[in-house]
Amino acid sequence: MKKVVLEDVKGIRRLEFELPNNNGVYLITGKNGTGKTNLLVALHRICNRDAFRDNFHAGAHNFDDVSNYRISYNNDGNIVSYSYTKHGWDPHPRNTNVLSSFGYSDTIYVSATKMRFDVHNPAQLQHQRLCRHNVSQDFKDAMNQILGTTKFNDLKYIQLVNRGRPGRYIRHNNKLYIIDGHNYSENTFSLGERFVLNMLDQLEGVQNNTLVLIDEIELALHPIAQIAFYNYLKDLAQSRHLTVIIATHSPSLIKNCNSVYYLENNRGNVNVLKRCKPSFILSGLTTSVDNNFDKLFLVEDKMAYYCLETMLKKHYQQTSQLLNYKIVYIGGWPQVIEFLKQMNNILPYKPGMVYAYLDHDAKTSLDLLENKPNLYEGEQKSLNNYNDVRQYIEFLHVTPEIDIWKWLVDNEQVFLRQWQTKSNNALFQLNDSINNIDITHRRARTSSVCKECFNKLIAQLVCAPNLPEELCRKTIIDIYYENAVFNDPMWRDINRKLYCQLNV
Repeated sequence: MKKVVLEDVKGIRRLEFELPNNNGVYLITGKNGTGKTNLLVALHRICNRDAFRDNFHAGAHNFDDVSNYRISYNNDGNIVSYSYTKHGWDPHPRNTNVLSSFGYSDTIYVSATKMRFDVHNPAQLQHQRLCRHNVSQDFKDAMNQILGTTKFNDLKYIQLVNRGRPGRYIRHNNKLYIIDGHNYSENTFSLGERFVLNMLDQLEGVQNNTLVLIDEIELALHPIAQIAFYNYLKDLAQSRHLTVIIATHSPSLIKNCNSVYYLENNRGNVNVLKRCKPSFILSGLTTSVDNNFDKLFLVEDKMAYYCLETMLKKHYQQTSQLLNYKIVYIGGWPQVIEFLKQMNNILPYKPGMVYAYLDHDAKTSLDLLENKPNLYEGEQKSLNNYNDVRQYIEFLHVTPEIDIWKWLVDNEQVFLRQWQTKSNNALFQLNDSINNIDITHRRARTSSVCKECFNKLIAQLVCAPNLPEELCRKTIIDIYYENAVFNDPMWRDINRKLYCQLNV
């Protein structure tokens, strides 16, 4: 029996996972916070000695402390445990062969980050010989079959060569894929196409008995493509004797896979349930996008999330509309726009179901691009993406940290009184926190200084007892909106736009 045990890892007190004995494709699923990603990282460590270093990051000032993490590997009673010391991730006992006894030749881990969408840029072709190489027929067939197309019939690649100049190659074999005869490269592929391309490239030379780990396979893949890719992995696992473990929330995959592990978090102790029926699993995953929201809003970060959430709650109070929505923060405005473009082309996201709310400063950036005579390739791509989906884009009336900080400084006494009421008389903490910021610095109006001051204020507030960061940010935003927005005539226009979007 081979198993891995996680103890005191992030919010998980204990999670014990028994690895499957047979090759094949397996799913792990469960609500957010059940340890799916941490489990994949722990499994990745079986063959990759840098897995912990690359994925468990300790912060400064004792934030995100990893010193209590304990991850153990057990193969029929032979145990090795890893914990973090000043020397790094040390095994106990040392000089053990427990991990190698698991029998995997290698591990491949695909995390749920933007790296899965990274591709080469044609700019790297400068000073390169444009020698086109054939891609195997199996590779092209897999691309076409998974994505339901024939566009990859003419797929080829160019071998990039580093001639002593610094460069960044995302694949070990430095291939840049192109569609021959159409003069465009992988840089123009959609996010889903990029993900499948990178996965097939990585799996092309996979060794027998490899452990393949994929986090959130459904990102940027529509349900039909998810099932097609799952079937491809099943065939590959059989021919190469692979064990493939996928972390997912996808109802389509859960309904189509016979081997699903369901993770259930009971106050930090995670139970791993096997042989569960899809109906049982899906009854616990109540945030399924298929059933539980009518509108999806994309924003840049957590502050924008809180701002939009505050406006939507006020809107519902005033209009009594009954529908469900979900807000997701993505990253910078170019990433939000690109993600919006992809989502509007993926089932079940119909046009008008997904909107983006960008920070106000994004409008300034886009206006500059529209009036700039000569754009770089990346700028032109961002502008093209914006024009393709601009009907589904709105702009917040603020850039949250900047405009809220300016209002706070101008209305300090109003803010202090309401903070005292909302935060259970924690007035002294806010006074001390504001006073700790230099007065000249506080009154500055530049964007960078405003953001710096706001974040300093939050950092000082969370040091006080019983004031978590999320509560601090939400309270500050509530006060700002109640005083600076909801009583202002501009709220009528904002509310009207929300009403139109929510009723499309």
